[in-house]
Amino acid sequence: MRLLSPFLLFGLVGILIADDTGTTVAGHEFKSEKDFVTLFNGQDLSGWEYGPVPVTKKPIIEKLEGKMATKDKVFLVEYGLIVATGNCA
Repeated sequence: MRLLSPFLLFGLVGILIADDTGTTVAGHEFKSEKDFVTLFNGQDLSGWEYGPVPVTKKPIIEKLEGKMATKDKVFLVEYGLIVATGNCA
C-alpha cells in the first residue's frame, strides 16, 4: 500500500475542509461577514503592492500581480503561505 506524500495529504485535507460558505476548523464553522474581502489567494501575490516604508516623495511601487515574490525576496509565497523573510537591504 502506497502512502500519500505529506504535501498531497495536507492539500486533500484543505480541500475537504474549505468550501464557498466558510471553513471548518476543529469543529467550528467560520463564515465571512458581508463585504469581506480575501487579502491572499493562497497562490501568489496578486492584488498586492510593495514599496518603501516610510513612503518617500516619489516611491517606486512594485506591482505583484501574478508574482510569487518581491524583487528583493522580503516577501514570498511558499506552500500556499506568505513568508516574510526579514531580508532588509
